[in-house]
Amino acid sequence: KLSLKDILKLKGALTSILSQGLYCSMEFLIGTWGASFLVNTQKFSPDVAARWISLYFCGIMLGRLISGFISIKASDNTLIRGGIATAFLGMILLALPLGSISVAGLFLIGVGFGPIFPSILHSVPERFGAKYSADLTGFHMGGAYGIGFGVQLVFGFVATGTTFKITTFVLLALVVALFVVNEVTISIDSVKKAKETDGSFFEYEDVDGGISIIGFNGSNEIVVIPQSIDGCVNIVYARSCGHILQSICIGCTRNTTIKGING
Repeated sequence: KLSLKDILKLKGALTSILSQGLYCSMEFLIGTWGASFLVNTQKFSPDVAARWISLYFCGIMLGRLISGFISIKASDNTLIRGGIATAFLGMILLALPLGSISVAGLFLIGVGFGPIFPSILHSVPERFGAKYSADLTGFHMGGAYGIGFGVQLVFGFVATGTTFKITTFVLLALVVALFVVNEVTISIDSVKKAKETDGSFFEYEDVDGGISIIGFNGSNEIVVIPQSIDGCVNIVYARSCGHILQSICIGCTRNTTIKGING
């Protein structure tokens, strides 16, 4: 059974849980405060506002139904990204001053939300292995609901004390944060699963007690230094847009340093 300390050691676990929490924050926020937003900013009557929020939940149901069929061919990452993009477009529409047309963005947001929650949970065994999937699923659920309820509570105090016009801006900030955190999780997962890079792509020189890598001549997005480079064992790092995003030393038999990576 995993403890919280064990969770902190699993690379990508915290960002995965956080992404689930950011999603729940948005779903709970609209479900709890969406009608108040429409009454206070769009001047809808409470009964009309409630009908629009019902349409939002219908969108979630439709999104999950559609994604269930798409998941036969599409990966969890594709479904999550597609859901985020669709929800983002819905939030942009909701923020525009177009009256009832803009409020239709609630339905689009719901459709986008549909695949996100189940796809994140479904990705847990693949990302972290079946051994930890049961415990991690529990941490995902507990963490997500804790974050979600906390965010909607704070938002309620702030919005009722100021204005509900901040709703669309808060939603846009949360969906952008979800996109960033999810991409970080995907990047970490890609690094963990990367295979050794051909040693012929590396340039290195001998230094006291080890070697110093001074260049890389490949074009790989993920580079894994193989065991065959002069005794160094498994240094993994990711490159994106010419920048090193992450460096993890899994274990070296000799002192090894990275002086620079070309490109």
